[in-house]
This record gives sequence, C-alpha cells and structure tokens, in this order.
Amino acid sequence: MKKSISIIFISAVIISALGLTSCEKNDVKTYSELIIGTWKCTAQTGNTDFPPVGSEITFTKDGKLTVGVYTLNYSVSTKTEAIEKYGSKLEDYEFDGGLPDGICLFIDYGDECGAYPIKEMTKNKAVLADENETATFEKVK
Repeated sequence: MKKSISIIFISAVIISALGLTSCEKNDVKTYSELIIGTWKCTAQTGNTDFPPVGSEITFTKDGKLTVGVYTLNYSVSTKTEAIEKYGSKLEDYEFDGGLPDGICLFIDYGDECGAYPIKEMTKNKAVLADENETATFEKVK
C-alpha cells in the first residue's frame, strides 16, 4: 500500500511538472522586438550607406531610430509589407535588381526609403547585407 501511494505521488509530481513547462511563456522574439535598443556598428565591408564603425543607432518601440542628431522612422518587415506602408518611396527597389521578399530594415528618409536586408539577428548581434555591402552591429543597451 505504501509503495502504491509513493508511485501515485511521484506520478502526480511528474505530471504537474510537465504541465507547468507547457505553460511557460514563449521567449522567441521577432526581428521587430529584437531590434529595440542601442546598437554599435562594429564592422563594415563594401560601399556602405551605414554610419561609420563605432557609431551607435538607437531603435525605439514606436518605430523611430536615432543616429547622432537625426531621428528617422523605420520598420522591420517584408518588401510586400513595406510597399503598402511606404508606397512610391520604394519604387527604385522594384526595378533596381529587385529586393527578395525577405525581412529587411526599412528606413524612411523623407522623400525615399532605404531597404537593408537582415541576414542575421540575435539578441546581441545583427548583420545587414546585400550584394554590395555588409554591416555588423552589436547590442550595447
């Protein structure tokens, strides 16, 4: 009898533990969530439009980015989603070799929009690259 109570108790503990692990919050973040914060450019190759190595860029939750004294609007989305948002500002990208419909960082410069394909993004590192340029960033805050 004592042995069966022990087995029932152990079974109940195991089932409870399994139930709790299935209720844990999913910590997988989207690129839009990962980009929030301050990033420092640590490396560049090619003829890049990015700020120089050592520069910091801050991205906020409300879609603003700050580089030095400049504040611009940004989004992290696919080309299709960005065309809906920025319209004709992306027209050059439609005809200039085309962008793949992968995830890109889109920066609104006012009269035009820059598109920077995201090749890698983790909570501490981001690599933006296309066929002509690459920039690597590390998160500082």
